[in-house]
Amino acid sequence: TKCEGEMAVEELVKKFFIVRIAWVFGVNGKNFIKTMLRLGQERGAVSVVDDQIGSPTYAKDLAQATLQLVKRRAPGLYHVANSGQATWCELAAEAVRQASLPCSVRAVASSDKTLRANYEVLSSAKYTALTGCTMRPWSQALREYIYSVLLASQ
Repeated sequence: TKCEGEMAVEELVKKFFIVRIAWVFGVNGKNFIKTMLRLGQERGAVSVVDDQIGSPTYAKDLAQATLQLVKRRAPGLYHVANSGQATWCELAAEAVRQASLPCSVRAVASSDKTLRANYEVLSSAKYTALTGCTMRPWSQALREYIYSVLLASQ
């Protein structure tokens, strides 16, 4: 498990950085936002679960925050995520809205039978206390991301 991996790192390495992240979206690779934007262009409506809550995180902001931790030479375990929280449905609806897509987003209950947590919100308070930097709201980061994705596709 992730926890066992973290404990092994703590035992084996004196100075370590463990950065816990969640719900990452970025320019490279596949991610939830790219999928929602594609579906929003192809369909008039999409259904998205609204009973799982997490911390959307822009990969660009994550990279900048990680660099700040390394520069301060303060090893340890940190949570790094854009501020605020959202359900998958709220995140999808905001992405579709910001991209001005003519698609409605419908909330549905999760039918996921796996052991997925329903509440995956991270607090970046320890990161902020160390660096003096506050992670910007996820909706603001999403706006920058969508703008960069839309420009790249034109």
